[in-house]
Amino acid sequence: LEAQKLVFDVDGMACEACSSKVTKTLTALEGVQSSEVCHVGKQAAVTFDPASLNAKALIEAITELGYDASIQVAAETEEEEAELVETTEI
Repeated sequence: LEAQKLVFDVDGMACEACSSKVTKTLTALEGVQSSEVCHVGKQAAVTFDPASLNAKALIEAITELGYDASIQVAAETEEEEAELVETTEI
C-alpha cells in the first residue's frame, strides 16, 4: 500500500514544546514516515503506512498527551468541497 497523509486539527498546544512533544510521539510510532506539527496553526500533518497504522491510532497517541485531535477533512476539488459543505450543513 502507498503511504497515506492526513492532517489533524490539534487543540491545546500552546508553545513550541507542545508541538515538539507531539512530533516526537508521532514519529516514534511504527509506520509513521514523517510528521509536521505546528502549535500556531494547531495542526499535525502525518505521513504513514496504512498497513501498520490507522487514523484512530494516531488520534489516540495525540489525545494520550492531553490534546484534542480530529481529522481535518480536505476536499480534492471544488465539487468535493461544495459537496462537503452541503452534507455538513445543519
